Amino acid sequence: MLTASGTPPVTGYQWQDAVGPISGATAITYTPTVNGTYYVVVTNGAGCSDTSSGITVRINPVPSSTVTVVGTSPICVGDSMVISATTGTGYTYQWYNGATLMLGATNSSYTAKGVGSFSVAVTNSFGCTARSGVTSVATNPLPAGMSILVSGSLTICVGGSGVNLAALPGTAGTPTFQWYQGSTPIVGATGSNLLVSTAGTFKALVTDGVTGCKAFTPTETTKLITPPV
Repeated sequence: MLTASGTPPVTGYQWQDAVGPISGATAITYTPTVNGTYYVVVTNGAGCSDTSSGITVRINPVPSSTVTVVGTSPICVGDSMVISATTGTGYTYQWYNGATLMLGATNSSYTAKGVGSFSVAVTNSFGCTARSGVTSVATNPLPAGMSILVSGSLTICVGGSGVNLAALPGTAGTPTFQWYQGSTPIVGATGSNLLVSTAGTFKALVTDGVTGCKAFTPTETTKLITPPV
């Protein structure tokens, strides 16, 4: 912003650029929007005018503060969403959660792992700063209260009928299932029940069909024995 001065009583101001008078620029201050040299003509009560010396103004660019998001909100508890700012030579970054500056969050991207309203201030090499819009992140809870109902004995006789494991979904709405033996998914075992006739450790991954959030049931361990002859 440029500010004129003059010996009172001043009755008028007219700002000019290299082309001539600037339309509407008749206040004591003027904010240039383009590079150039600016003058002000100051008029007093007697009708006398004086033109100031020129001031050369350079308008530095404002950095881009656009962000892109990988992931969608709400996220499941324990998951994350990556928010990335536009990169540029000489850019520096400061991330905020609401109005709170996040210490150490000065990279071009931020990984949000919980609830918040995230934005970034981008500063370029000219010292000009722009603030992005807000990216809001919410969370959905993981399914809870799952269990396995065991129908029969976990000690299985070789050649016997085995034991049925039934996954109880707890809080999961419209649940789907994937059974595991140890850390390996069992191909085709996607129902709520699993008939087991081998030794091992079994659990079910329960997915909430409403939120998409997943959690494992507790494990059950079977033993295989050979009956006496």
